[in-house]
Amino acid sequence: MRILIIEDDMTLARGMKTVLSSSHSVETAYTGEEALQLVAESDFELLILDLQLPDMSGIEVCSRIRDTEKNMPVLVVTGESKPAAVVALLDAGADDYITKPFRVDVLKARIRALGRRHATRTPAARRITIGDLTLDCNTHIVTRHGLEIRLRNKEFILLEQLMLHPNIAMSRATLLDKAWDSSEDAWANLIDVHIKYLRDKIDKPFDAHSIETVHGVGYRIRSTKSVKKPTA
Repeated sequence: MRILIIEDDMTLARGMKTVLSSSHSVETAYTGEEALQLVAESDFELLILDLQLPDMSGIEVCSRIRDTEKNMPVLVVTGESKPAAVVALLDAGADDYITKPFRVDVLKARIRALGRRHATRTPAARRITIGDLTLDCNTHIVTRHGLEIRLRNKEFILLEQLMLHPNIAMSRATLLDKAWDSSEDAWANLIDVHIKYLRDKIDKPFDAHSIETVHGVGYRIRSTKSVKKPTA
């Protein structure tokens, strides 16, 4: 796996590079701008991103990367464990996080988990269509009624999982595992909150009801034509 470590603490960055270089190709960046330039010029399979950088926040770096077509997993390294801060970085497009100080074996386990998930994103299913809702796995573009719908990374992953299993009830635990790697700070209604965000974007503006609640289980998506095209 080709990994970019974005960390302004040179001692920590070099330490992680030394540990990971035995099994991965590893490069380092010490500022957000340097990282964005490297990401634009090269293809990485994983980013390890410090939340606090000298020129910009890790959240800004992550958001700017997600605004491009780059779709590699992002593992955030942070000393912050408050739920609000964690939600902010996950909503910015991070796939998982690890809090300082961390053990090397835990870091390696998180990398393996993200690598497995990224490798099994069904490469054959580049475009999934249910009714008039289309999700493109390559470009991360979702459209309905011909209109593009902007989703945050976690919303996209949840919608992708639902659309890969149409008409099948998926439990909250399964969806949580697919999107969050069982982060220890994930709370009981995290999936419910993100499903609401999804409905507000892909269903409500179109007067559609694609995502159904399956009481006592979780959620499923079914083929439903939107009733109307939202006005600007």
